[in-house]
Amino acid sequence: KCCQGLCTTGICQTTTDVSSVAGPNAGGGPAPGGNVNLRDETAIRQYLNANGVTIQANKSSCALTSSGANCVNLVGLSQNTLDTLIAATRKCGNCISINGGTEPGHVSHGLAYPGTVDVNYSPAAAQALEATGIRYNGNFGKGYTCEKKGVGAVSNCSEADWMHVEI
Repeated sequence: KCCQGLCTTGICQTTTDVSSVAGPNAGGGPAPGGNVNLRDETAIRQYLNANGVTIQANKSSCALTSSGANCVNLVGLSQNTLDTLIAATRKCGNCISINGGTEPGHVSHGLAYPGTVDVNYSPAAAQALEATGIRYNGNFGKGYTCEKKGVGAVSNCSEADWMHVEI
């Protein structure tokens, strides 16, 4: 099914701004710097997916009023955050996978933090973040902090499950 030039298997939503999603690009989607509707979860997911950034497979979209368990919400992330993640994933063959965004349940995530996401840890993802100027910061704050489920921050990133990324 095609909606304003964007072909998907989903339902066409006329409120979605797909102009930044559609279009050819050798990198697997439109160039970063698009103008996605930052209040439209579907449009944000389409924009990221079209550019090689994935959302962890078992985490569906959730309302900002939910508990935040086992879901990811991307509403409210900044355009700069999206484009930085896209730039990183292009450096590593699509190794950036988001597992946390603006959904409830985080102390340092949410609508008040438009530059903060959790990304699944891999050496390639960490190197790609570094290559885009996002540096390791073991104390949270600007950069990335490696975290392990049930433990929190870990200094040895090879033990991490994800990276808390502040752009």
